[in-house]
Amino acid sequence: MGADPPPTPRTYGDWHLYRRLLSESRPYGWHLVGLTLVQLLATPIALLAPVPLQITVDSVIGSKPLPSWLASVLPSAWHGPDALLWVAAITLMAAALLVQVQEMVAWIYRTWVGERLVLEFRSRLFRHLQHLSLAFHDAGSTAQSLSRVQTDASAIDAVVVQGLIRIVTVAVRVLVLGLVTAQISGTLVLIALLAGPLMMALTQLYRTRLRARWKEAREHETSAMAVVQESLAAVRVVKAFGQEERERRRWLERARARASRPTSVPYPPTGASTCWSD
Repeated sequence: MGADPPPTPRTYGDWHLYRRLLSESRPYGWHLVGLTLVQLLATPIALLAPVPLQITVDSVIGSKPLPSWLASVLPSAWHGPDALLWVAAITLMAAALLVQVQEMVAWIYRTWVGERLVLEFRSRLFRHLQHLSLAFHDAGSTAQSLSRVQTDASAIDAVVVQGLIRIVTVAVRVLVLGLVTAQISGTLVLIALLAGPLMMALTQLYRTRLRARWKEAREHETSAMAVVQESLAAVRVVKAFGQEERERRRWLERARARASRPTSVPYPPTGASTCWSD
């Protein structure tokens, strides 16, 4: 009787992967909510940015009255052109400062949450690898397991923090800005949204091909790292038999397979398809 064929790696759909990653992120659920709220602050700040230009054009250069909400806030003594110019300048500087503060706080919070998610995920993957059978470790390479823990685990940050949360905040921002712009001109909103369906269609067209090539590239990288790991683990034997150049050529051969088309996969695809392939 022949040996049993190796098991085929399981593949999962996008929604299954998203649910798995979100369930892994549950211990940091409140931090994810807080990060979403911090990033949503960019929307009202973006609405504040055009106010200085409106004041300058309409009420300083032109002769239009101030908007009712702004006139109720400013004292009547500040309704002159010179005072309004100062108000516009101060508002512009305040809006720019708020943008910088919001972006800095969001970046720090996003980095903090992402690093802890990745650290917790790596810990769980490492524990899972230790509980797998010896047959699994004999069949696969140590470099592949290292790649899963060290490299692929960072996909939880890319998908949950950099991906899903950003999609939510950007969608809210587009909706709010679209509603505000629609009060000025509905035609402008339609023109601005024309590129959306085209970009979604192109993304859907290339995502399958990109994902397949990305998995192939990751396999080449893992194969090259396996040579390094095997050579350094047996470095005494390699030196004893003078096989340093042979090992270098073996690594170079596998590394060139990844570098043969360096621009074919510029960025990792969304979906973290390599995290759960084992």
